[in-house]
Amino acid sequence: MVNNSEPPTDMSNMFTPVTTRPGTRSIWISVGALQTIVSESERSADGLETGGILLGADSGKHIAIRHAGEPGPRAQRERYNFLRDLDYARRLADAAWAHDCSQWIGEWHTHPFGPLTPSDVDLGSYLRHLKDPDLSFDRFVSVIVGLDLSRGIVVTAWLVERDRFWQLSIRHGKDRRNAQSTAPPDSLLGRESTRRPGAEEHR
Repeated sequence: MVNNSEPPTDMSNMFTPVTTRPGTRSIWISVGALQTIVSESERSADGLETGGILLGADSGKHIAIRHAGEPGPRAQRERYNFLRDLDYARRLADAAWAHDCSQWIGEWHTHPFGPLTPSDVDLGSYLRHLKDPDLSFDRFVSVIVGLDLSRGIVVTAWLVERDRFWQLSIRHGKDRRNAQSTAPPDSLLGRESTRRPGAEEHR
């Protein structure tokens, strides 16, 4: 967690934004997950950030967002800052794992006033997850949402690695390849997800 009393670390010398997208160039998101993001993002009409976790699968070649979480009852929403409810996020992750083996693959949040790109605080949070050996992240999905007076809600997606990040195109709707998943064996039902969300802060 970033201490709000200290200036955010300049991440510009740690990450390289790339315009030629390497490898993965798009991401698939289910109708249900997109509806959750759009519906919850409307709350940012009050000028405060909101967000939640992203749950799905990353095969290395394809990324599928099957579920998107809400912020939770204990989330902290501010004008330029957002902290999701960690216990609520972990319960969502456990439920998604039991349902269809979806794992925590990223985060979504709104930028009511800022650009729809990951901020230094965002990148710092993602980097901590990428460096955490217990989480085993190779890359982290970031969905950032804005409210535009002429276009309505605008959703952007980014893929973050340890030293670079780039924007992804978004596919959504019914896609059997991405929506289909293998149910976990009975021995795993009721158990915690193998990758549980950690503390997160966005600005």
